[in-house]
Amino acid sequence: MADLPLSVQVSSLQSIIPLRFAILRPNEADTSSCDYAGDRDPSAVHLRLMRAGSAIGMASILPDFRGFSDRVAAVARVRGLGVLPGHQGTGLGRILLKRTLEIAAERELLPLWGSGRSHLGDFYHSVGADTISDPYVISGTGDHLDFYLRAYRPESSRRGNDA
Repeated sequence: MADLPLSVQVSSLQSIIPLRFAILRPNEADTSSCDYAGDRDPSAVHLRLMRAGSAIGMASILPDFRGFSDRVAAVARVRGLGVLPGHQGTGLGRILLKRTLEIAAERELLPLWGSGRSHLGDFYHSVGADTISDPYVISGTGDHLDFYLRAYRPESSRRGNDA
């Protein structure tokens, strides 16, 4: 299965909600927590990672300007990034995030900010994210941190934290 072709497709919000639920909130009673502010904004972009005709991951780019300091600001937010449990730890999340950043650049939605579960900090740093917050708790999903991305920068090509 590893050699089957992958694609990242712009998709409808309706196709993203069930993926968010399965990947990010599988223990909740319904999908209401998977409907984010900004999802229906005309500039929002919803993406599905596809393999052999099946959706195995998702990400959304949502308008959400945020200033973090006098030097760092982001014009949009990446939310709901994830791959199905059977595909985690295989590099597919990195592929999905790289393509998400490429699409954000094409649509002039960079730089991005986002929040991610703290235990995934090494993953975010490996693609060039800079941590911009101390860890904090989101009820029901655990410890998180905020990060900032200008573009996909694999760890081997980074020159340090320049945020």
